[in-house]
Amino acid sequence: MLKLVMAALAVLAFTIAACAGGNDETAAPAPVAEPAPVAQPAPTVPAMDSKPSSDSMMKETAAMALPEAVTPTGPGQLIGAYGKPGAKTLLIGGGTPKSGGIGTFGVRRDPPAGFDMMMTTIWYDLHQIGSPIWGSGSLVRPCLNDVYAVCAGVAKEWESNDDFTQWTFTMRDDVTWHDGTPVTAEGMRFWIDLVFTGAKSGDKVRRPAWYATTMGKFDSVEVIDGNKVRINLLESNRLFLEVLFTPYFTVAHPQHIMQPKIDSGVVDSSPLELGMPGFGPFMYDGYEKGSIARVRKFDGYWEKDGDGTALPYMDGMDFAIMQSPQAMDAAIRVGRLDGGSPGFGYILTGERYKAYKNDLGDKFWAAQVPSGFSTGSGSGLAFNLLKEGPWQDVRVRKAMALWIDKQQAVEAVTGGFGIIGGLFNPSNPFTSPDVLTWPGWNADTKEQDRARAKELMAEAGYADGGFTMSYNCLTTGAWRDRCEFLNAQLAGLGIDLKLDLMDAPAWKAAGTSLKYGAVQSAGGITSRIPEANEPGFTLHSISPTAFVKHEDPKIPEFFKRMRASSSLDERIKIWRELERYWLLDEVYGVPLVGNLATIPYRSWVKGRLLGPEQIMAYMDFSTVWLDK
Repeated sequence: MLKLVMAALAVLAFTIAACAGGNDETAAPAPVAEPAPVAQPAPTVPAMDSKPSSDSMMKETAAMALPEAVTPTGPGQLIGAYGKPGAKTLLIGGGTPKSGGIGTFGVRRDPPAGFDMMMTTIWYDLHQIGSPIWGSGSLVRPCLNDVYAVCAGVAKEWESNDDFTQWTFTMRDDVTWHDGTPVTAEGMRFWIDLVFTGAKSGDKVRRPAWYATTMGKFDSVEVIDGNKVRINLLESNRLFLEVLFTPYFTVAHPQHIMQPKIDSGVVDSSPLELGMPGFGPFMYDGYEKGSIARVRKFDGYWEKDGDGTALPYMDGMDFAIMQSPQAMDAAIRVGRLDGGSPGFGYILTGERYKAYKNDLGDKFWAAQVPSGFSTGSGSGLAFNLLKEGPWQDVRVRKAMALWIDKQQAVEAVTGGFGIIGGLFNPSNPFTSPDVLTWPGWNADTKEQDRARAKELMAEAGYADGGFTMSYNCLTTGAWRDRCEFLNAQLAGLGIDLKLDLMDAPAWKAAGTSLKYGAVQSAGGITSRIPEANEPGFTLHSISPTAFVKHEDPKIPEFFKRMRASSSLDERIKIWRELERYWLLDEVYGVPLVGNLATIPYRSWVKGRLLGPEQIMAYMDFSTVWLDK
């Protein structure tokens, strides 16, 4: 049993669950039934008040231990913490870890050009290869035994001032870049500036990170004595840590390599152009486009297990870029791959899972983690209330929400491994615990719901439907399946969902357009923090990228109330009010179904950490070992 001693602190921060969000996956993440997984109500969350204090220094009070190991016991066992009340992170596979060996894992496709970092996009293919190099997180990261809690990354401790406008982080003194250069407060100042303000050299401009706006209004960053970096905000943000600990906010542009580039006028150097520097558990060791990417153990990595053994356990990993999910399945069956890809389209469907179980029996197991922050972002209907059409009538929107059969969607668009929830995944503490009993969500009342949908359409003057609603549709794989499913469903109400099929760049642009009656958008849900998602929900006049197009002043008021509260219970209460208002009262959007990402591994893969959500957590694989 592993026990990882971390010189840092644990601050329990129940937060929300993506996608990509930030589901930028053009097909954002993802992404039997036997039977198909059924979403469970969210666990009860204990109250937690934030108590401002001028001496609010947070320090480790005990060694941070990994969770108890869960050992696969049956043929092809499905393992995940998802849906279990109060569940936190799971550690897969018991026994004494073995050091050595090269792990081989399937990757869905080539990473973006130059391994363009998570500052500009979120792709599983990038994070799967990049996380071992860059590490999981930055100054802070999700705790190894609880994906909802904040633990140290390269900062060993931190403090805030009384009004949460100033956050000071003390750096560890034993972390180095892969070239041996120390990771210092000055280096982190450079990275933070790059995140919030970008870079400029002459007329060349590098834009800030896409996620900068989720962290609050930035003022400045400074280095102070004691190897400390201080971030100054223009407004109070007591939730700053809960956003910062997102595992894909990684550091891939070290100052000692990047600054000379900027000084010479090159502001947009990619990690690959910089030599793929990092301070994670593995070092970059080569990449052949369309074939393979390699990482190897970094002997100078700072973490050790409870016995003092240096992490990571494996000597390295090879990531095979697979041309199809079928090719990946074949390679895993014959043992050429140790595990598969978490990417949308490559995660297992029910039929593929059955084939694995039939062929391999107890020689494999399958990890299950919800693939994004939201069960609906990018897959359902996000209405454009600024475009004239019958959907302006709330009765028409309610009718659509009641008519669409979410349970059918689990089989039709996720191959049996699907999840149904509210605005966020049902396991998430903020989600309304009764969401599966709501009209339109409750499988037991579908007949009554559809009868009521017909009544509402008639009341609105559209008894036979008879209108067209335009809808942008990404042509990639399962995303098109979702469009066609919605088209077939709404035909039952006499509504023609006119699909405008397009490639990824056009689809992204369409998501911000006012051209469509409703959009299929991967935007909106970008963080597990409710408040950080405000740009995706607020008024179109304030945020043109908001996925629903509206000018309802009540929405920013909900977020204002949440930001003013220091009580977790109160924040949950307000979010659930917003959720009901958004989904039941006004029906601004109709979530469809999310993916319960099901990833195959051979039985000898152990030490894998799985949270109840947040698929991109723990992907540096520092604790994974091979029992063969």
